[in-house]
Amino acid sequence: LALEQYLADHPDIITIILHLDNDTAGRLASQLIKRLYADRYNVIDRPPPITGMDYNDLLLHNLSKQKWNYER
Repeated sequence: LALEQYLADHPDIITIILHLDNDTAGRLASQLIKRLYADRYNVIDRPPPITGMDYNDLLLHNLSKQKWNYER
C-alpha cells in the first residue's frame, strides 16, 4: 500500500529500483512487485550480491573489511 500511494503521489516516476533482501521473502516480494508494476514502470531488481543478506548486512560486511584493511 505504501508503494502504491507513493507512486500515485509522484506520477513522474517511470522506474522502480528494488533493493529488497536476498532471502526467500525478499525474492518473492520482488517477483510480486515486478508482476504488478512491469506494465506501467521499468522495474529493476537489485538484491544484495550475497544470498541471505540484506543491505544492512552488506554494509556491515564492507565496513568490517575496510576496518581490517585499515588496521593492517
